[in-house]
Amino acid sequence: MHVTHRSTPLGMRRMSGGRTIRVGPITMRFMTVVLLALAALFYLAQSSESATKRYKVFELEQEQSKLNEENEWLKTESLRLKSLQELTTTSESLDLQPNQAPQQPKQ
Repeated sequence: MHVTHRSTPLGMRRMSGGRTIRVGPITMRFMTVVLLALAALFYLAQSSESATKRYKVFELEQEQSKLNEENEWLKTESLRLKSLQELTTTSESLDLQPNQAPQQPKQ
């Protein structure tokens, strides 16, 4: 539905504010350059953030690998110490004496 007023020619619409915006070729080029610059800045910000996150993930993966290796070493060390403790307990329960250094025969 178009509203027309009696003061306008028949079939013409009247603008509410009475103003029109005119955009010339120079203004259009300037707006295009500004929009492209904003898009480039947005892309650079996203790219930088993505690279930072990838680097952080890489650091965390290295730390995880190091901790896994340390965990394996600690498990092995724990088993070794338990084994030594069991040998000591078993030797004591069997009333075994420690082996003494062999004596050399006298000539």
